[in-house]
Amino acid sequence: MKKNNVFLSTTVVGAVIISNQQDGIYVLAGKKGQHWQLPQGSDDPNDNENFQTAVYREILEETGIKKTDIMHIQTAYQTVSYHMKSHGRIPHAQVRSVKWFLFAIKNMTDINLTPDIREFEELDWIPWPEFMEKCAPHKRKMYMFVERFFYHYLTPLPPELSK
Repeated sequence: MKKNNVFLSTTVVGAVIISNQQDGIYVLAGKKGQHWQLPQGSDDPNDNENFQTAVYREILEETGIKKTDIMHIQTAYQTVSYHMKSHGRIPHAQVRSVKWFLFAIKNMTDINLTPDIREFEELDWIPWPEFMEKCAPHKRKMYMFVERFFYHYLTPLPPELSK
């Protein structure tokens, strides 16, 4: 990590939360401006959080989903990095490395989505291909790596195999 207008790097956690619905696999995404994003955020240095604890806290804060409502399926074996947009506030590039976790909803009827308005304007379940079309452009490459990590869970089986 360098400072003084050069570059900063931090590691955060990200969550892919899926729901297997009748017409396919859906992912929980939050809309911010014109684009959709997945829940993510940093660990709390004051609480000495590990990544696992941090991801559950971020999911609760950003979506209202409790740890008891989801099942952890898989953790990505490496972090994925992207360059943050500065929006003119930061005079240097900042790189975020994200440790990704995959979860599945246990029971959709128990879920009450409550977006954190500081993070998302709305939350919705959308098919992964649609999410990739509508995601934030500066995060698209990172989400392509996420798709590779969790490919078998994000891509529906062909109709002849799903019977």
